[in-house]
Amino acid sequence: MASAATVQIGHRYGLPVNVYGLSTNSHTLEIQSGYERALNSILPALAGADELSGIGEMAAGVTGSLAQMVVDNDIAASVRRIIKGFEVNDDSLAVDVILNAMEGEHNYLAQRHTIDYLRGGELLYNTLGVRHSFEEWEKSGRVGLAEKAQAKAELILAEHIVPPLDENQNRELEKIIQNAGDDLVKR
Repeated sequence: MASAATVQIGHRYGLPVNVYGLSTNSHTLEIQSGYERALNSILPALAGADELSGIGEMAAGVTGSLAQMVVDNDIAASVRRIIKGFEVNDDSLAVDVILNAMEGEHNYLAQRHTIDYLRGGELLYNTLGVRHSFEEWEKSGRVGLAEKAQAKAELILAEHIVPPLDENQNRELEKIIQNAGDDLVKR
């Protein structure tokens, strides 16, 4: 709540506001970390925070976790989806689509309109959550969110290729370094 208040005060004075939304006192990726991060991020986000910091941080910022960064990506996507909200209008209510489905196959989910809305982001399925039955989960080795996040972090580290800077970016970086060096020599 203090972060939400900080957002409101900062915006009152026309300032952009960054708060620690994705934060936890937990020392590991577990339930405490999940609920603290979700609660600590949604309140300031709903208050209009311009940025939420703390991605991957653990133990109140003392340590960090690559797996936690992957989980935070899912949390941030959920927060973004919540902030987006939804419109209520004739198209989103889809009364005519529902009527056609009820007069036909009784299958609203098979309607093009429904598919378009689902693909357009009306529902957000996080990448790490378990979405299948207990039996299927058991057959797949009972892999939980923390294990999935760790595996995804390792995959990203192994496969991600950072694109090189283009010539304009290199020149700009050289200017910044030169100016910083010049400033240091003057002192």
